[in-house]
Amino acid sequence: TGTVTSATDGSTIPGVQVIVKGTTTGTTTDLDGKYNLTVSASATTLGFTFIGMKTTEVEIGDLTVINLTMEEDLLLLDEVIVVAYGTKTKRAVTGSVAVVDSEIIENQSNVSPIRAIQGVAAGVNVITTGGQPGENPTIRIRGIGSINAEAGPLIVVDGIVFTGNINSLSSDQIQSMNILKDASSSALYGSRAANGVILIVTKGGKYGKRKPKITVNVKGGYGSAAVKPHNLVNAGDYMQYAWEGIKNRKIFDDELSDADAASFATNNLITEVGYNPYGIDNPIGIDGQPVSGATLLWDTDWYDELIRNAALNNEFTVSAEGATDDVTYFVSANHLSQEGSVIESDFNRTSLRVNLQAKLTDWLEFGSNNSFSKSTQNYPVQSGNNYANTMQWVNTIASIFPVYQRDASGNLVRDNAEDLLYDFGNTSGQLVNASRLLSGGNALFTAKFAEILNTRTNLFSSSFIKANIYKELTFTSTFGYERYLLDQFEYDHYEYGSAASVNGRVVREKNLTETTTLINALGYRKSINDHTFGINVISEIMDLQYDRLGAQGIGFLPDVKVLSGSTTPEDVTGYLNQERLASYLGRIGY
Repeated sequence: TGTVTSATDGSTIPGVQVIVKGTTTGTTTDLDGKYNLTVSASATTLGFTFIGMKTTEVEIGDLTVINLTMEEDLLLLDEVIVVAYGTKTKRAVTGSVAVVDSEIIENQSNVSPIRAIQGVAAGVNVITTGGQPGENPTIRIRGIGSINAEAGPLIVVDGIVFTGNINSLSSDQIQSMNILKDASSSALYGSRAANGVILIVTKGGKYGKRKPKITVNVKGGYGSAAVKPHNLVNAGDYMQYAWEGIKNRKIFDDELSDADAASFATNNLITEVGYNPYGIDNPIGIDGQPVSGATLLWDTDWYDELIRNAALNNEFTVSAEGATDDVTYFVSANHLSQEGSVIESDFNRTSLRVNLQAKLTDWLEFGSNNSFSKSTQNYPVQSGNNYANTMQWVNTIASIFPVYQRDASGNLVRDNAEDLLYDFGNTSGQLVNASRLLSGGNALFTAKFAEILNTRTNLFSSSFIKANIYKELTFTSTFGYERYLLDQFEYDHYEYGSAASVNGRVVREKNLTETTTLINALGYRKSINDHTFGINVISEIMDLQYDRLGAQGIGFLPDVKVLSGSTTPEDVTGYLNQERLASYLGRIGY
């Protein structure tokens, strides 16, 4: 037992973690700073940990009461963190700010760096829906702030509001992420910060002569479903259950005898089900069991056909950083390749970054952070209520329905080139193995031969020039530019599927977002003994232009997937939207 107090004022400290070194046995101090812990005879050392205090270890020995006075960790309190439009020491921050540093980010294998926040920052929820790689996660800071309006946080990269896809940033290029969670910490961003702010700082360097450091980082792994699907009925059991259902219906609806109902079910099973995976007449006998010689010709496991057991991912990064007394630099190249759980789904990204900072004179400093990334995302349909939705198909289409077309006897059907034909559940000219639920579709065919491709290109630049005008008075001008292009391409097959009746369809849409930002800030900071105060006057002008152009056409020859190959244009859409923001703000800190 014992009591933990502060060396500064002698007050007790609640919430101190008290842990037996080398074990997971521990407790925390109560509101009065007291703790009670039962330890084993082999325990030798207690560790005391509390944010803002120096971690302390005490030898147990023969002691039963250990009282401890903890000292402030001044280095931790003087740590500089990024806040809205500037930096502060940790001790000067009064709002709620969570910091996620590069060590935490790099130790996680995430496509989106935002996912590194999950489970690390209190009050922040990062929700990933679906298994499509390259999709932005849903972020909620301290709950949902609006029912109808945008509920996601404002994202700021190197001081500039970021409007592109966050997955264009490589985790290896990020120094820290600071989450501003309350009104006092995010107030300077105004209404844009209603749902919180995430400040992302990319890697740079510190002045001082250092040899260039070259880092090569290679990551690899695989992903699989955390929860496997329920055991599904196989084709044999399906036929027996269907037979039993027909029999019971005839007994209760038509009041047939048990024997007559069983005979009717045997003779009409294939007619009512539509497919016959046994390939012989009346494969289920009047006893409800497969007749002698009945052997399954197919038993489709749609989960195995459409879902990868192991989705591979790999990432390669090469970076170089260094500094002199007047120049710092960071250069990085990254390539990521990740498969999704659904077949044909994947995400590939290549990104480059060059960050440079230099002291031009003893009173003038310049810095520029620049990045370029390009990514492609194959996106087979995984949601919605149509037959192209792979997950709906897995949970809806029974195992008695084959992947490939069968004739009335259950034999595989091939085309003139001896290639297997996919079964679409609408085969004409035969009564058996011809018609089923969701006719006209085959999710495996759609995943393989229909295309949904998203190509993203992002150019981002944040540059500043800082002048020390007079002693503690500084002027900083920051210019930001972002050009984000989303190119969406969709192709529906000319012969099979939803667009077969119109000989194929191509949909093309380009969305271009250009953002220009200029921030001018005048700052004054003065320290007198133990007192420090600062004044900032800031202006920000932002111009955002959104340009959308879309077109689609039908009527395509085989292997033609460009709009100019369309025989009948269907639709052309487009518009231009422009938004401008001018902000003037001030901050006084003590």
